Parts: sequence; C-alpha cells; structure tokens
Amino acid sequence: MYHYTMCGLPNVWLENGFQVHRSKAYGESVSIHDVKGLHRAIGLDIARVPRALHRDEIRFLRIELDMSQRALADVLGVKEITVRKWETTDAKISGPADRLLRILYLSAVDGDGAVKQLIDEFNAMDRREHEESIRRFRDEDGWRKKIA
Repeated sequence: MYHYTMCGLPNVWLENGFQVHRSKAYGESVSIHDVKGLHRAIGLDIARVPRALHRDEIRFLRIELDMSQRALADVLGVKEITVRKWETTDAKISGPADRLLRILYLSAVDGDGAVKQLIDEFNAMDRREHEESIRRFRDEDGWRKKIA
C-alpha cells in the first residue's frame, strides 16, 4: 500500500494503480497511474461522505474545481476569509455552503457541462480582477510604475 499525500489529504492509501521506482542515483520514487482519474474518484467519495466536510476536503474539492478561494467564496455567497478559515482552521463550513460545494463538484464532473461553464466564467472574472490589480514597476534610474 502507498500513502498518497500529494493530494493534500492525510487519509488516502492506494492498494494499486502506482509503481515504485528505485534508482541508486535518486533513491525511491513513485509514479501514479491516471492521476486525473484518481483525483476524480477521491472527489466523488468526498462529495458523498455523510458528514460535514473537513478543511482538507474543502480545499481538495476547490482545487479540483480549479477555483481560487475568492472565486469559491463568490459562488457560495461568503467572504474569501471565510473560505480561508474553513481550509486552514477548525472553523466549520455552514450546512448550505457544504451542500452547494458538493453539488458544484458533482455537477462539474458528472453534469451536462453547464455548471463547469459557470465555474470557468467565475474563474475568468477572478483572474481578470487579479491581473488588473497587479502593479508593474521598472527600474530606469529609480523605480517607477510601468505604464502599460
């Protein structure tokens, strides 16, 4: 069995679907067969667990949805700091947000594509806002703002 921690979850053990490689020069390494499929299986399992989501699970689902904390907060109708607290502290996710996150994930991976398209639109808006807030500076005998 292999303890798969690269997904950010502490309790994932693989019985198969991986290969251990040993090299005198580099030591031991592991390759995972079909990481995308593995993450989909993990996500489906998390989305169907009959208890409130834990912080690592919230983060896993958000990352698998390719959403920033800000974009997820916008979709769930909460502040970005709230999502950050859910992912990094013992703060509990609210029931409606928990259910909506599960629905978003399940619809994105198994749905008709409409939810995935909506998530992509939220991500694009978030990225545009982030890009607009980046300040560029250059040094020409002193630092000053670069005019685009």
